Amino acid sequence: LIAYLKKLEGATSDSTAENSTQIRAIAEVGINLSDTTTSSMNSSIASTDVPSNFHIAIIGDSVARFQYLALRFFLHHGRHVTDQDTPNPIYFSVKKKKPFHIDYSTLLLNPYEECDCYRRIPWDPNNIFDNRYYYDPIRNNSVTFLIKYGKRQAHGHWMPEEVHQPHNLSETYNKYARPAWAGNWTAAIRHLGQLKPKPKYVVFNAGHHPHDLGDPQMQDEIVAAFEEYGMLGIYSFTTYRKAHRLTGTVGDQEHVVCEKMEHRCISYDWTKNLSASEYNDEVHMRTGPIQRQNEELIAYWRKLEGLN
Repeated sequence: LIAYLKKLEGATSDSTAENSTQIRAIAEVGINLSDTTTSSMNSSIASTDVPSNFHIAIIGDSVARFQYLALRFFLHHGRHVTDQDTPNPIYFSVKKKKPFHIDYSTLLLNPYEECDCYRRIPWDPNNIFDNRYYYDPIRNNSVTFLIKYGKRQAHGHWMPEEVHQPHNLSETYNKYARPAWAGNWTAAIRHLGQLKPKPKYVVFNAGHHPHDLGDPQMQDEIVAAFEEYGMLGIYSFTTYRKAHRLTGTVGDQEHVVCEKMEHRCISYDWTKNLSASEYNDEVHMRTGPIQRQNEELIAYWRKLEGLN
């Protein structure tokens, strides 16, 4: 392996130092190099279930991040991720290895995804950056994820025009740089509205955290921000926790926000019937329920686009 990597280091001019570094990183996390090369070519995907001209953003907490990771895996590889995929591209059970998983999950889709990611150990939601920007120019698909824990600010290191440029991985990123942008729901929407390509639909949910979505003024500001940037909001109802429980922060405001979005909403009420074995922990579902979430999201997108 070392000899082969040395050979790649001295390869023709198409191989840059950056590519070699990425190859070394991929080797370290144990991906089969030949499989990665094949699966990263979107033109080889024959599945008719993979949409094109799909431009969606997701704002939410770690539950929403799992959905995003599974969604862009499906869009890229033409199949849904399973619990048998190891290391798993959605979740990593050992919390102290979260930085490793950030790099691994990004390298799987390199160069289609850039991750403005930094996670401090121990967990501190005020200092977590986990904004992901996936773009496939072949199918003209883009999916963006912005982390937002309830009423805590969304924030990022990159301005909209920078997000699809090559960046360092989380281990070498300047962990102490001030955010380039930060703010509430409207700040996140403004950031998305300046991306190229711009999301047509923005799915959002406060997750299992105290939030301000029940504030009528905040609801009106969110509606105004979507209108200003020509995007359509889709409210995602909160999924149930293990043991069929909703978090205490979920209330009647979910239906109010749904109405504010002109009833563009997705309900995952079926999650209250999931068994304990279908959860990875108290809150995060395993790959089967997440696959169903994304199948319903894509079906709803097709309906909104008039493709059904």
